[in-house]
Amino acid sequence: MKYLLIVAVLFAAVAIADDNAAAVVEEQQTKDYTKEQLADAKRAKEKFLDALRDEIALRQNRLSRSRAAIDSEERKELKASVAEKKDEFAAALKQPVSHWLKQAEIDKEIQEKDAAKAVEEARKAREQAEAASQEIKKNRPLSIDALGLHSNVINLPQLVVVTKNNTARPIEAYTVSAECFNKFDEPVKDIAGSNVYRGISQTTISAGQKDKGIWQMSLHGNTAYAKVWITRVKFADGTEWHQTKQEAMDRGQAFFRVELD
Repeated sequence: MKYLLIVAVLFAAVAIADDNAAAVVEEQQTKDYTKEQLADAKRAKEKFLDALRDEIALRQNRLSRSRAAIDSEERKELKASVAEKKDEFAAALKQPVSHWLKQAEIDKEIQEKDAAKAVEEARKAREQAEAASQEIKKNRPLSIDALGLHSNVINLPQLVVVTKNNTARPIEAYTVSAECFNKFDEPVKDIAGSNVYRGISQTTISAGQKDKGIWQMSLHGNTAYAKVWITRVKFADGTEWHQTKQEAMDRGQAFFRVELD
């Protein structure tokens, strides 16, 4: 018993000596690096250890929630996976400063690449947005190709508008306005007192394609002719284009007159 005690004491002394020696080496290594490098190494170490702590907690949670029998292979595998991560954690604690400095360099490189990627993506997004804005300013995104104003079966005016998508982007909705007049050039008003009929189409128009919208202007029954323009366009990417009546008139062909046939 006495000899066993002596052996145990010797093993403990050796372990303490190893720890002290490691501490001395660690201290010597830290003298070779700047404060900034050491701070980076510390952050890298804590980041890695935090990830391991989270993984250990996750695996322990799986083990505690397992309904498998105590001596089952499933529980043995779960216990082994927890032990594996704990061993990895213990080994990470003993890693020298040089190891964490290298890890810090790797982390910094990844962060710089991610930052550069984010900057590049933001630049491309700005360029695309600017290109889209210029496209809309330069060209009418949706033009009127043909117009018709007909009487339907109950002798009420029916407006037909054929439009064309002039952009490279799908259009998912648009609105038109029709200013209504009778043959005396007087405004034909609805019950709200407005002589402007507003129609909406929610049919998607692919790039370069056409759409035919048909609207029954039942509240503007005496309409003999109408001035029609596109007021609003919504693209599939969520952006919108608007124009007023005056802007439509200024653009010439964006403002049309159609008579009842």
